[in-house]
Amino acid sequence: MSYLVLARKYRPQKFSEVIGQQHIVSVLKNALKANKVWHALIFSGMRGTGKTSIARILAKTLNCLNLTEDFEPCNKCDNCIEITQGTSVDVIEIDAASNRGIDDIRSLRESVKYVPVKCKYKVYIIDEAHQITDAAFNALLKTLEEPPSYVIFILATTEFNALPLTIVSRCQVFHFRPVPTSVIFNQLKNVVIQENKKDKITDDALNLIADLSTGSVRDALSLLDQILSLTEVYNVVNISIVRQILGYTSVEVVHKYVELLTTAQPKLLFDYINEIYYSGIDLLQFSKDLLEFFHQLLYKKVSDINSSVYNVDLFKDKFSTEQVVAIIQQLIRLSEEIKRVEYPKTLFEIYTLRLTHQYKEIDELIKLIEQQKEVQPTQIQQTQQSSFVQPQLNSTYQLQNNQVSYQQEQQNFQPEDFWQKLLEIVRIEKPLSYPILAESEVSLSDDTMTIFLPNKYLLLSLQMQNLNLEKIIKENFGKTIKVYYDVKQSEKMVFKDTTEQLQQNQQQTQQKTVIIKPKKIQQTDPVVEKICSIFSGKIVQQHKKEDNIQ
Repeated sequence: MSYLVLARKYRPQKFSEVIGQQHIVSVLKNALKANKVWHALIFSGMRGTGKTSIARILAKTLNCLNLTEDFEPCNKCDNCIEITQGTSVDVIEIDAASNRGIDDIRSLRESVKYVPVKCKYKVYIIDEAHQITDAAFNALLKTLEEPPSYVIFILATTEFNALPLTIVSRCQVFHFRPVPTSVIFNQLKNVVIQENKKDKITDDALNLIADLSTGSVRDALSLLDQILSLTEVYNVVNISIVRQILGYTSVEVVHKYVELLTTAQPKLLFDYINEIYYSGIDLLQFSKDLLEFFHQLLYKKVSDINSSVYNVDLFKDKFSTEQVVAIIQQLIRLSEEIKRVEYPKTLFEIYTLRLTHQYKEIDELIKLIEQQKEVQPTQIQQTQQSSFVQPQLNSTYQLQNNQVSYQQEQQNFQPEDFWQKLLEIVRIEKPLSYPILAESEVSLSDDTMTIFLPNKYLLLSLQMQNLNLEKIIKENFGKTIKVYYDVKQSEKMVFKDTTEQLQQNQQQTQQKTVIIKPKKIQQTDPVVEKICSIFSGKIVQQHKKEDNIQ
């Protein structure tokens, strides 16, 4: 008898043997107990999660001649044996990848008319159903919605979103979940025990196989089948042998590369890349292994989860969380780009250089931020010159000369210069508010400013922009000035309390008030006039070029 692979040998034959899909098994068994099995079902999920296996178990349960009390198939009657072997004429499995056309669906519609030969139900299991064409799906709609009472359709698919909504709405949908790694590990241990290989493979190796299967039981059994063939060569198969056989980079190589990365010395890293490249290590796989290492390191830093492959504890304190995230992002790009380049070694060296800089730059940035927290702002006295200087911004968009004494300001206070400086600051900090203020008149006294806007729409627009001029003046000039808004030749609309406004107006009558009007721009340049004419524009500000300014 030919060898039967583990994935087929240990395929579940009844509901109790299914792992990782208890939420589906319980619903199906309750439906069987209530004798309310739906005529059309969709099993959706990733590969190797038990879609076809449960479809066969359901077909056996519906047609079993000796059904158990807990609604499990007996697997001994003729119907169960034929369905298990795939020879039953009443349980038809269709591969939609090769039978996807409208002619195939027409043949199916014709066969539906005939009653079952031996079984109670005729069950159609359509695998990879998403590959059926739209025309074929349309031909199946009526039959799927109202099949004969003895027909049940089970559609299995790995791409649920590819199914037409008209099909989905006619079926009961069951979503299969990826099987947890711990559940797969326990299943692999049971298989190893039944194969009498318990002492031939370590638990770490089994756990690695479970990790690499990414939720697919079939993939895990296929990998285990391959690894168990080595038990005739090795006394005990450990995790290092598994990684070597499956083409993964050794743990020592990954650890050494990461250790060199912490030194931030590109020359040492480049020499090591040459060494591993000419030793035959696949750089694509190496980049994926590095990605997995930093992924496990991130888990260790965030949730203190121990890794079963790498000793990430050695590097936990050498990388910050920000550095790990940045390196992972670079490695994801590397893993994608290295597939398409002709010179993978060159690309790997380039990304190694980026990883080195990423490590250094983030480390220096963190230190710089910590240093800046300790730095206190210093006061810089304002110079005696009255000429206005272009404000220089720091990280908080404040002027360098943002702290001036109130007495000096009182002595050298020029309302027009003050307003122009304020406009310049608004232009930088609130560029959307600048054109509105530039067209407005200003009534300015020592501690009060009233801005007269051209119309009420600009007033509302300014209000929506959350412009806080009082705060800007306080931060940049050290003056406390109350700011009010008004509309030219209309009823005042202010944002302050009415009583406070009246008191302020009384104070303004006793103070020297200066009216500042918006500067009129002379359009003497014919080129400028032509541009304004073409684009229906206007000049909002004009800068005079000094002779000594380049």
